[in-house]
Amino acid sequence: PQGIADAEFCENYLKPELSRKISEKFPKLRDNSLSRNIFRDRIMDIIRYAKQNEQIYLTVLNIYEHSCNLENLGNHLLRSLFKSQVIDNTNWHAQMHKDLYLTLDWNSPHVAMSEVFLKDPSNKFKIDKDFFDEAVLRPQRESFVDLFLNQGFQVHKYLTPKRLILLFKKVRHQEFFQTICWEGALGYGPVSNIKRNFIETDLNWLIEKTTSMENFVSSQELSLNAMGMYCTDPSAAERKAKVLLTFWATYTNRILLAKTLWKHADQPIHLALVLSMMIERLTLYVTDTSLKVEMEESSREFADIATSMLDACYIDTPDRAFDVLNEESPGWAYNTAVDIAAEGQNKRFLSHICCQKWLTNEFFGKVKIRELSWGAFTVPTGIKVLLCAFLIFPMYAWTIFQTKECISTEDDKDIIDFDSENEDDNKNLIKLSSPDTVPKEEKTAIQRTWKSVMWNPSSFRRYVIHHPPLWKMVYLMWSAPITKFWTFQIFYIIYLAFFSIAVLWPSCGNYMLDLIVCCWTSLLALESVHPAVRMRKKYKAKAFILKIMEIVVMFVFVLLYLIGRILPLNLIDAYSTRVILCLGLIYFYYRIIYIYLPISPTLGPLLYRVKLMVLVDFINFMRMTILVIISGGIVIHAVMYPDYPFNKELFRRTFHKAWFSLFMTPITDLSGDSRCNPNSRSYSNLTCRAGEFDDWKCPNVGLWSYIFNIQYFVLLKLILLTLLYALFSATASKLSAESDAIWKFQRYHLVVDFSNRLRLPAPLNVISYIIILLQFIRWLFCRALCCLNGETPPEGAKSEDRRFSIKDYTYWNQLAQEYDSTQQTKEMEQAILEKQMDMIQSLMEDFVYHKQMMQSLKSSVRELERLMNYSHVHLENIRHLANRESSVTSTWDAMTDTSSRNLPPVMNILSRRSPYPGTRVQRFPVPDKYVPWEVMWISYDPVAFTLQRSDFPVILQSHVDEDILLLREKNGPQQALPVYAWNSVSVNPAGIGLDRQCWITSSDGSALIYKLDSEGVPQNPMGRTGLRGRGSLPRWGPNHYVHAIITRFQKAREAFLSTKGLEFVVLWTERRFQLSIPGGFVAGEHRYEVIKSMFKPQFTGNAVWIDSNSIIKFFRDCVIAKINLSESSESFPSILDNEESLKVVCDIVHKGYMDDPSNTDQAWKEVELWHIHFDEAENVSEKLQVKY
Repeated sequence: PQGIADAEFCENYLKPELSRKISEKFPKLRDNSLSRNIFRDRIMDIIRYAKQNEQIYLTVLNIYEHSCNLENLGNHLLRSLFKSQVIDNTNWHAQMHKDLYLTLDWNSPHVAMSEVFLKDPSNKFKIDKDFFDEAVLRPQRESFVDLFLNQGFQVHKYLTPKRLILLFKKVRHQEFFQTICWEGALGYGPVSNIKRNFIETDLNWLIEKTTSMENFVSSQELSLNAMGMYCTDPSAAERKAKVLLTFWATYTNRILLAKTLWKHADQPIHLALVLSMMIERLTLYVTDTSLKVEMEESSREFADIATSMLDACYIDTPDRAFDVLNEESPGWAYNTAVDIAAEGQNKRFLSHICCQKWLTNEFFGKVKIRELSWGAFTVPTGIKVLLCAFLIFPMYAWTIFQTKECISTEDDKDIIDFDSENEDDNKNLIKLSSPDTVPKEEKTAIQRTWKSVMWNPSSFRRYVIHHPPLWKMVYLMWSAPITKFWTFQIFYIIYLAFFSIAVLWPSCGNYMLDLIVCCWTSLLALESVHPAVRMRKKYKAKAFILKIMEIVVMFVFVLLYLIGRILPLNLIDAYSTRVILCLGLIYFYYRIIYIYLPISPTLGPLLYRVKLMVLVDFINFMRMTILVIISGGIVIHAVMYPDYPFNKELFRRTFHKAWFSLFMTPITDLSGDSRCNPNSRSYSNLTCRAGEFDDWKCPNVGLWSYIFNIQYFVLLKLILLTLLYALFSATASKLSAESDAIWKFQRYHLVVDFSNRLRLPAPLNVISYIIILLQFIRWLFCRALCCLNGETPPEGAKSEDRRFSIKDYTYWNQLAQEYDSTQQTKEMEQAILEKQMDMIQSLMEDFVYHKQMMQSLKSSVRELERLMNYSHVHLENIRHLANRESSVTSTWDAMTDTSSRNLPPVMNILSRRSPYPGTRVQRFPVPDKYVPWEVMWISYDPVAFTLQRSDFPVILQSHVDEDILLLREKNGPQQALPVYAWNSVSVNPAGIGLDRQCWITSSDGSALIYKLDSEGVPQNPMGRTGLRGRGSLPRWGPNHYVHAIITRFQKAREAFLSTKGLEFVVLWTERRFQLSIPGGFVAGEHRYEVIKSMFKPQFTGNAVWIDSNSIIKFFRDCVIAKINLSESSESFPSILDNEESLKVVCDIVHKGYMDDPSNTDQAWKEVELWHIHFDEAENVSEKLQVKY
């Protein structure tokens, strides 16, 4: 138990164990027992006094645990420090202040939350501005900024003008801010400093340059908000301060800090779109490639965040998604989210389905075109719009208008109840009530909610909508962008018809018609000015050079039209005027392609591809083709018309032939002209004719003309045109995925363009200009009247219907928090997966290491088993050698015993010797107990050895079997292998008999039938030998040998050891330098021919030795009939005196298995051993071959 010391345990176990550990870790203390014991006792004292009262002074970390991560060692140290602190309740605020600064300094936000803020459940501790300042300025402190904001830190109280300037001054010499923002965007030099008016001048200019928002921040507004004297409300002040701090983080390339601040924004979609645009525009001043790629990735990331937020809201509550696209917040210069996305050219955001639906609603304005079915006949939308606009009364059948007066009180109640049900289902954060009890600040939200619900198609079927007054219907109808689109288009077509007639009118034209066309054209030019000015005010960063050039060209055309046709100035001739009109007509016809056609979902993406094909691919094609055209045209004309005069016609003909070859193949000149006669070559010295004809108009057709024409047409027609098709195909395939998103982005500008146009098309827009002029006069009159009365002139107020309520801001802030937590969860899951992969990799490495260790251990065990087997085999060999003498004696006794001629049983002893004779092949060691095949031995895996046929003596090569194991390994088991007649006698194709029967007899006296192993070859019947294959034996299975032991008693006078000496015949092999018993391999069907070959042919004759009688007869004939044995009798008196012996003994002493070092598991020797002993005089030595 804690606090109780077990003396016996400490003395008998703990102290000795600590001493042993100390000796292992500190080798110097091994021999110094006194110091080691003092060290040990101090360790025990530390553990004994580790906990005193509520303080813990000792914390133990097990570094071998998976939960212990030494990367967070600072957190463990801080927790250990806080555990050892003495709590002072009288000065708790200073203690928390000190602890929080310590955690901030060590960058341990989790410790700050668990050890500092949780100790203050009443939330009395307030975070100082210095803490937030340190968290913002110090790197990698984003978690503390998030923590402080979650604790309720008010940024607008912190962000005063002085502190904002100080923040920029502290990062003034930071590389990113200095090179990109200060020197690049603002254009200051490296030695320039931040001045006191930095906010009103430089900062606003920097924000305007990166976001297109003018006068975004004001020092006076920041000061008032910090003092609590809010210009609008506290939430707007806090929102503006967070946005400014986010901008500061972006300008200093603190993207992670910007993401942290974005998480606490009330308008996350607007802020993400602005940050994406800001970073993308800052990349224009970046020269470092890696930094530029990083910033582009950050810009895409913020754009994806905005799109993902919109998608999440659209899936959850589509009404709020449309609301956020409609909101015109004063904090963003009254720009909607769609306007910000268009300003930043965020194609992915604008191509979202919610933005496209919103864009469709904007295109229809406050008019809903009803789809009424008339059976199989349906009226197109364009015709409906035109009929409603001009005939007025079809509006009652085909249109529905959105106005506040259309909604009845009963409908308000239904909608409010409908929204209340959504509130109960937790799908809407704004709770609505009846109109009588609705607070004033929530009416705007109710109206906005009704607007979103009303445009749901199901809502039109559910509620009865009343039409507004007729004048309001006409006003709304002609104000809708879709009405402008179709009316402008139909009037433009009428204009083109008049223009075409004016161009076709013969001679100098019709004055009235020209006057109408000229006035109409001037009104079209004025019509282009109005939307261009409004678009310029709204999108300041967009390039309007092409638009300005278009307006200038149109006014120049009007001026030339007036001079040429209307005014009697005669400055331009009639033909030139007609050419100018033709150019204008072409331009105005082509103009319809990019004004009216791109809004089509079919033609829009296609026209964008065509635009890139023309402006990119075709230009690149012409850059290559122009060289071929110019060079080919000049060369062909110079070769075919060498004498053509140098005049304007020469250039015309050259240009005509070269350029029109793109569309046709002019080869008529190569046919020649029959009227042309060759020149006589008789011309004066003043003239030189290079051609063949006197007439310079005659073409010279020859070899070089064909060569230059062929190369020109091959390059132009076959190569370059094919290249153009390939470029078009590559562009189409490359843009197939993104062309739809690009078209959706361009569709926004088309809709906005028609929204900004006047309600009446040209030439009716004269009425609109008159109305605008009257409104301007009225405004001047009201302004002058107010000035006379001393009143402030009224300013144009922005619509309050497109503002968020407090609940809307709360919803979007909560959605941003959920999105961030979701992303963090995904990152954690990804980190867990990566960590799991690392752990799996570590486990795999450990597994591989242990596997290698196990394999090494198994190898060691196998080696030990092998050594033990070898030792066992060697011991058995020693035992066999020790028993050799007794074995030889017993064998000799058995051979000399006439009553019993059987040898003792044979075991593979010599057959297990290593190495294999004549090689270095080592046998698998086989102990005696594993010799029989009946004993199972799983680890038995001997090597295979087979002597090649070419290594045998030439006389035996024809009798050598094929290497079956090698053939099976090379060709596979399916390959046909040689077939041998095992356990039988057969005749080979040469007519030689082959005896593959076994000479080993069983207990009943019959021949032994040997078995075949799994490889289909014979198996050694006497057991394992430690070697597979055929070895050095010529045949698989039994190899028959016949040997003869020829002996006689010693004939010399001297006797050895008072006994009779025994002499025998041996065979000397010079090639191997060895002695052996006479005999050899039985290759054919007559086994005794081997014995016959031992003797000279003149003594054996030509007869074949078929059976044993031939051997017995031959050796008996070798006995000498009359011999003087007197000398022999003196030497061996006892033998001749004691018994009468036979003259010669010829017996088979053994027939069967022969234990020989050449034996293998699949080939063995079988021997028929003869013993021939002479007791009488003989002449065998005279009949033997020289080698015996």
